[in-house]
Amino acid sequence: MAQQISYAFGYAGTVSDVSASTPEAIGEPFHFSYSYNRKDYPDWSNHQFTVPGLPFYLPSLKDDANYPLWLGPPFETVSDSKVELPTGYKPRMPANVDLKYDFAEYHASYNQDQGVLTAKRLLLIKLHEVPVAEFDDYRAFLKNLQNDVNQYVQTAAYGTPLNAWGTPSPSLPPALPPSLRAILELPDSVSPDANRLAAAARDEIAKQNPQEAVSSLYRAVSADPKFTRAWVALGQLLLAQKQTEAGVDAFHKAMTADPGQRAIPKILGWGLMGIAKYEEAVPVWQDYMKAHPDDADGPTNLGSCLLELKRYSEAVAAFEAGIKIGADPRNWKSRLGFAYLRSGQIETGAAVLQEYVEGDSKPLTLNDVAYELAEANASLPKALSTRSAQ
Repeated sequence: MAQQISYAFGYAGTVSDVSASTPEAIGEPFHFSYSYNRKDYPDWSNHQFTVPGLPFYLPSLKDDANYPLWLGPPFETVSDSKVELPTGYKPRMPANVDLKYDFAEYHASYNQDQGVLTAKRLLLIKLHEVPVAEFDDYRAFLKNLQNDVNQYVQTAAYGTPLNAWGTPSPSLPPALPPSLRAILELPDSVSPDANRLAAAARDEIAKQNPQEAVSSLYRAVSADPKFTRAWVALGQLLLAQKQTEAGVDAFHKAMTADPGQRAIPKILGWGLMGIAKYEEAVPVWQDYMKAHPDDADGPTNLGSCLLELKRYSEAVAAFEAGIKIGADPRNWKSRLGFAYLRSGQIETGAAVLQEYVEGDSKPLTLNDVAYELAEANASLPKALSTRSAQ
């Protein structure tokens, strides 16, 4: 029964260690628990994952609905979860969510400690039905709830400290990429008020109040429309909250304020990729390539977007172009090999991946390559030997 319940919740792994309280004790809440194992948890092959938890089922609303929407009896659903990542990774913490309407509330809070993400979610149904006059509110509520529950949490490798906006911290470690260093070193505003508001935004982020931080940053750029660093920080925060259109607009304002700063479109491209908006990131990287044809970051990141969009032949061309103008093959050969395999060029892809594993034999690398070879039905003996080498 617990296995079928797990399937019904959308979890395809294996159930074990089931325990439950006594059903006959009707004066007490009924509790049950089980252990769950799944080796291919989505979407860890790309070093991102969904947050496990109870599903929140709410009825959809038709566009032509004319009668109140039935929600059922008032009730409260609480879902807590904890995800421990493999050694060497830590999550980029999602933004907290607080939705409150007459008919329902939804609250989600996230905390992370090194490689462990803790999530707490609560859905409270307050009314039996949603009045017709509140249908627009209900649509917004349902969309924002689903965006939170279904989001993918990005991860980062240890060794690159992150600040509140998901980029490396202002301590500027020596290994910090030049583009991120350039953003962090952008000058202060000429307006004392704008600088004060930007500092207030940093404080709000430290207290996990992203909405207040957004408000402070909007006021900062209102005080100084040419405050480039504040525009970039605002854009990053808005993207992290899935406000894609507003986030992209903030980045365009930053580019207008400092058109010569090539780091800004890079941060925009990476930000869109970080929230899986690959379609929107493609033109960003294409424009970047036209403006800076000598920078390998353009074609390699374009290749990553095209790979996610299953435009495999185009991804091959982009990765090859990036490597040709200076991208380190050690960082991109695996994705080039995957693109070749998925585009149907099996022999070429297998050869590229063979070169790649000869230079990098870490267990995670071997596992990823073996999986791709097996998925492509290519070099199966090699895939087996690669996997068993772990």
